[in-house]
Amino acid sequence: MLAHYHLQDIIGSSQAITEVKELAKVYGATDSTIEVPPLRKRKGDIQEISQALLRMLDIRYHKSHTFDANVWELLKNQPWPGNVRQLAHIIERLVLVVKNQTIQVKDVLRVMPRDVVAEERGKLDEEGHLRGRTYEMIEKMSREGKSGAQIAKALGISRSTVYRIKRRHEDQ
Repeated sequence: MLAHYHLQDIIGSSQAITEVKELAKVYGATDSTIEVPPLRKRKGDIQEISQALLRMLDIRYHKSHTFDANVWELLKNQPWPGNVRQLAHIIERLVLVVKNQTIQVKDVLRVMPRDVVAEERGKLDEEGHLRGRTYEMIEKMSREGKSGAQIAKALGISRSTVYRIKRRHEDQ
């Protein structure tokens, strides 16, 4: 599939996108074709692209959202066969359905295609969060001085679950 973009509309700062932008400047308005690597090959741009899309769509729909930091792990590990267009559809659905200001992992899973969700569910713990990552996130937030209640709210789990996960890892 061939798509045409204006240079100023190309978002990303990965090495691949930097090279594309440099080539576009060199070749300018000629009929040359510059191949942009697929999103799955430039995972470093996913966060930047997602945030730009979120800002644009929040303005369009008169909303205000931010991404929870834990969302990036999930988004970066997707194959994105539909490339940036597929990511844009996911972000748009999130803007339209998420009522809270902060978009969390569970929200992303709710709008992802069923086959992706099924694959990711195998990596989730009983509370619907990425297994193994939850403890790391709890520890990181604890070191930052956040309370159990603040951690629970950020992760979308109960305070008792936060303490249970901490206790389980301390006992090991």
